[in-house]
Amino acid sequence: MKNSVIIVDDQILFAEGIKSILTSTGNFVVKGIASSGLECLGLIDKNKPSLIIINSSIGEISGIDILKIIREHKMPIKILFISSEINVNVAIDALNYNVDGLILKNCSLSDFLSAIDSILDNNQFIHPHILDAVNSYLAKTDNCKKTTLTKRETQILCMISAGYLNKEIGSELNISERTVKNHVSNLFKKIGVSDRTQAAVYAIKNNLVNI
Repeated sequence: MKNSVIIVDDQILFAEGIKSILTSTGNFVVKGIASSGLECLGLIDKNKPSLIIINSSIGEISGIDILKIIREHKMPIKILFISSEINVNVAIDALNYNVDGLILKNCSLSDFLSAIDSILDNNQFIHPHILDAVNSYLAKTDNCKKTTLTKRETQILCMISAGYLNKEIGSELNISERTVKNHVSNLFKKIGVSDRTQAAVYAIKNNLVNI
């Protein structure tokens, strides 16, 4: 049984090229080509495709909007985003909504067909360049989060790592034990830990203390 496909791209010549590639394999039947998200929704309602190949940056109703609708209505449709450039924010949104595939328009024919085969076999396919960009962005974001500690919070974190108790920290910094407790509570929330041991591990991993 052939897989039914809808192709969505405002570059019609490109969309026609994908159609030609898919039909030549003998495994697909292209139910329609849409140049906008709104047109895509009409084709989905009419044809109930098994796969949608869509330009992630399409029109006012975007690829993300289409993906959300498919997920919210639990439609048994695979969706492959294809784009001319890497947009990390779009990629992250797509991954959050469990997109089936993310590839670039400049990928090889073998990668394109491999992506589709993988998706239809219930596996997720993310182009390595996109995955690298997302991981790099998230790493930088994490580093930015690490710098949100105040000078006082950093001091207290280092002292916690050195084994100081709240009373000892207060004495060393000339502040009350109650104030130390408030700082520690806020600090733990910021770095996402629940005890002093986890805080010490965080400090070591992020090079805030010497070991």
